Amino acid sequence: MNSTTYSFCFFLLICALPHTDTFAQKNENSIELNNPINKELLLAGTFAELRSNHFHAGLDIKTNGREGLSVYAAEEGFVSRIKVSTGGYGKALYIEHPNGLTTVYAHLSRYSDKIEEVVQKKQYQNKKYEVELFPERDAIKVERNEIVAFSGNTGGSSGPHLHFETRKSAGQIPVNPLKYGIQVQDKTPPSIRSLYAYPLGTNSVINNSQIPVKLPLKRADNNNFSTDSISVTTGIGLALNSFDRQDLTYNKNGLHQIKVWNNEKLIQVYSFESFSFSETKKINELIDYSRLINTRERVFRLFTSKAFTGSSIIVKQENNGQIDINNGESGQLKIELVDFNENKTNILIPYKGVDQEIKITKPKIELTPYFVDHQKAFTWKKSDVELRFQANSFLNDTYLNLNLDEDYVEVDQENKYLKQRFKIMRYLDEKDSLKSKKYFYRKAKNNREYPINTREVNNAIVAESSILGVYGINIDTIKPSLRTQNFKANQSIKNYKLLKFKTSDTQTGIKSYNAYFNDDWVLMSYEPKTSTLTIDTEHLKFNEPAHELKVIVEDFKNNVQELRLNIKK
Repeated sequence: MNSTTYSFCFFLLICALPHTDTFAQKNENSIELNNPINKELLLAGTFAELRSNHFHAGLDIKTNGREGLSVYAAEEGFVSRIKVSTGGYGKALYIEHPNGLTTVYAHLSRYSDKIEEVVQKKQYQNKKYEVELFPERDAIKVERNEIVAFSGNTGGSSGPHLHFETRKSAGQIPVNPLKYGIQVQDKTPPSIRSLYAYPLGTNSVINNSQIPVKLPLKRADNNNFSTDSISVTTGIGLALNSFDRQDLTYNKNGLHQIKVWNNEKLIQVYSFESFSFSETKKINELIDYSRLINTRERVFRLFTSKAFTGSSIIVKQENNGQIDINNGESGQLKIELVDFNENKTNILIPYKGVDQEIKITKPKIELTPYFVDHQKAFTWKKSDVELRFQANSFLNDTYLNLNLDEDYVEVDQENKYLKQRFKIMRYLDEKDSLKSKKYFYRKAKNNREYPINTREVNNAIVAESSILGVYGINIDTIKPSLRTQNFKANQSIKNYKLLKFKTSDTQTGIKSYNAYFNDDWVLMSYEPKTSTLTIDTEHLKFNEPAHELKVIVEDFKNNVQELRLNIKK
């Protein structure tokens, strides 16, 4: 190749690069997905809104309290993943599309016939209801607007609805589905419930207080609010409890953006448009965790600790969100709440920097014998109980309040946020005949006992938890309960589509469940919310007038209940 030809080719390559990037960006921004439900979309939940221990990864689409609505593929593509679980997303379907997106459909009641056939084949191979499949590329192709499933209430759903997600296929990064042409009627501006000012720093004081101050809101009109002027000494941080409603529904959903100005300068931007699953549990570092546990109010903080490692939610933030106000300085802070349709609500907060008397002092740190350097691992052992904390389990250095009595071990208070799970162990006599039946439980403030998955390791029982608080040990020797619900033994099931059983376990919960028809394993589903086991009679193959059906359930401490009965065709 001569130099002239080489230079010309290099010129073409350089010219092609920006064109390729522009095309990709234009291609993504021009994507318009098909609605996954053939009706006007009403939302019970929006993208990235604050949930317990995570950001919500999609849209919760209402189904009028019904199950069985047709669910349509938002675009052509192929099924890349199928997961059936009794918790989480329940029955979920993942479809990868040529446009670089993957759409997710969750809490389904069932799949379309061609997908259901693949799932049931795997369930019978594994002899297990809960399965996960990753079909080969193009093995299960779907067309845009093809019925791929039916809406339901499976998994961790609290009511019938469709959970719908869009993800960037590369990295499985959730993105707001409204960005891709999914239309929701919304002319309603966001709402604010409460607003707080937090003193930040050793010498910070707000309105004579060293503890957070609630700022009463004065409404100017439907989407404009203000507060009385606040007196500030040095650093201040803002926090709020807010929500957004779409038209035609009363659900209190999440926002799209939060912006903060100091006078005319934009100093903070929070944008709930995309995040990675690796950062979703950072939500507990972005809210006032102690306030949530103590009062059940979820307050989003517009400031972060210096230990916070960042989030894609935070687009712009100066000085970790701390606003420094000098003595004699006056001005105005402004918070703008924005939903996806650009409806806005504004809150104005006038301030003045002053030296002031402290009338409400911050609580003193309780000094205990158990100091934890948050960057180091920490172990505590007393009598036959041992606690182990990993390094970086706490946001900051802390003192732990640890106590052991005959019945309980007190592991500080549950309103102290823990970033990583800690391990709790109790060493037992190797001759203890009941050690395999013992388990840890957490005792909540309402005295309810929450069992913790507990295993045996040598001569100890071991559990892990991400919540501090009071822990005890109990013994589970009781078999689960099990009975028929909609039919009886020795009766004909000719006119029955489903056979249902009721099962429950009052202590550690149901771990496994199996059904056998004439000793052959048969598919049976389990719905923990209703404690119901279900067999579809199409799976029962009759060769004679009467046959034996056997159902076995087992709890987490290996207590087994078995039910045998004869049924007729």
